[in-house]
Amino acid sequence: MSRITPFKLNTIEGIARGEKATVRLQNGPTYQELVIESNIAPDMISKFTVDIGGVYQIGEILAVTGEEAYMLEKYHGRNQVAYKYVLAFGSTEGRTDKGQLFSGLVTLPSDNIILGIELKASTSTVVPTFTGWAFASAAQPVRVLVPQIKSQIITNTAMGDIDFPHLPVDAAIQRIHLLGDVDKAIIIKDGNQPFELTKSVNNFMLMRNEKTPQAGYFHIDFVQRGWVLMDMFNPVNVANLNLRLTMTAANNVRVLIESVRQLAAPQS
Repeated sequence: MSRITPFKLNTIEGIARGEKATVRLQNGPTYQELVIESNIAPDMISKFTVDIGGVYQIGEILAVTGEEAYMLEKYHGRNQVAYKYVLAFGSTEGRTDKGQLFSGLVTLPSDNIILGIELKASTSTVVPTFTGWAFASAAQPVRVLVPQIKSQIITNTAMGDIDFPHLPVDAAIQRIHLLGDVDKAIIIKDGNQPFELTKSVNNFMLMRNEKTPQAGYFHIDFVQRGWVLMDMFNPVNVANLNLRLTMTAANNVRVLIESVRQLAAPQS
């Protein structure tokens, strides 16, 4: 990774409870992280979003709640400071030149990239504030890969094994964070099982690899060892791809997926 340059984002506009505040990101640099300073608690932030428009209409590439932003930082064992939120595009595990090819959000001169912050409605008299900071590396002439953090909901009304055949197949998966009463997870791809672990053993291995499992979550972390290129999960399949979960309660499961999508054609 080239040297990181920090700088302040433009003024975030439209800040109000029950509304969506926005700011356009500067084109050119390769964004590794955004840091948002606020006076608002995570449970009052409905969603942080990043949307890529302009010539290339890629759309929304990131959507996390305030609580999920906190969770991701804690999972990596990083110090958490109240009311500071980190949106990470880069992969700190990929500490090699090749690994950094999968790190960061490359921006182009023709982009229109919008950071959005959706606040929940509230009767609080505290005036919300947000200030944004970027940590970016050098510009790149071509965009080939796009980092993504997106969520889905698994609707569940039973205990025991349930199947979810809707994992995304258009991006290499780094991590799957499952919020719910999951005791075991199996991934079945074309008749093979590239992943099968109970929560107990999974958490043990995560801690062994210096991760911090979060309460209520089952984390499937393919790149926990630091080998980003080698260990990312390729979901492309010939016949089937299925996530099988063993549930200890009849509750829905929120699925947060970190992935890297290769574009159909390079963009410049």
